[in-house]
Amino acid sequence: MAAKPTPQVIDLYRRARSLQRRGADRQTCHAAERDCDRMLGLRLWDFSVSDDFMFDSDEPPDYLLKRGTNAGAGWHHVRSLREQLQGADRELRR
Repeated sequence: MAAKPTPQVIDLYRRARSLQRRGADRQTCHAAERDCDRMLGLRLWDFSVSDDFMFDSDEPPDYLLKRGTNAGAGWHHVRSLREQLQGADRELRR
């Protein structure tokens, strides 16, 4: 993904977050989250930018680092995408 998220991805991200806040059913929220992830080039086995529990600290969870895979790098990549989207969302709210 480029340094700045596209307007379409930002719209999808904001829609997914809005559905979560309003308490939409799980299937509807998940579909919106996956649409955003797909537009970002994330695959089914990647973390989602909407996985709040995965990004509640500044480092990947220990179990990811112990797996001996590239999961830690994937975590950092998705976290970067998430931060870009959150920043763009804040800008739009101003």
